[in-house]
Amino acid sequence: MTPKQLMERLRDSLRAAVWEGTSNKIFGSSVYVVPSIPIEQLSRYRSPCAFVIDIGAKPQDEHPGILDQNGQIVFFVENLQNPYGDSGMLGGCRIDDTSAGAGYYDVGEDLLNYLIETVTLTTKIMIIETGSPRPQFVGDNTPLIFGTISFSALVSIY
Repeated sequence: MTPKQLMERLRDSLRAAVWEGTSNKIFGSSVYVVPSIPIEQLSRYRSPCAFVIDIGAKPQDEHPGILDQNGQIVFFVENLQNPYGDSGMLGGCRIDDTSAGAGYYDVGEDLLNYLIETVTLTTKIMIIETGSPRPQFVGDNTPLIFGTISFSALVSIY
């Protein structure tokens, strides 16, 4: 699997991810592969949305043609029901079959459960979650919160 195939399959997999115990999608089509987070365009996306970011790759010394591909899944949650960010963290009212009322913990928990259960995108690749920094406000905008999950995967150059 090449880096391009990894990013495509990860994007498609996240678009298909559903809330635990339901058939409702967490992100739906709001998952994008990008070189960096397009903060200036964020107001256009529905909440929650996710970005898959290519952090770079390095070749393995012992195995030419194999890369350690690094990346991040950054997800955004906006919940305006509480101006201090409480509903952005803990969630609030959801409207029929949408994720608009989901909070950071709602999305993060189901996303991590989904990734843990779906660690292989093919029989040749395994994603290893390498870190998850604390949630942060976007530019001190309290209703808009983002979380990050870092990952590493082995891919082929060819």
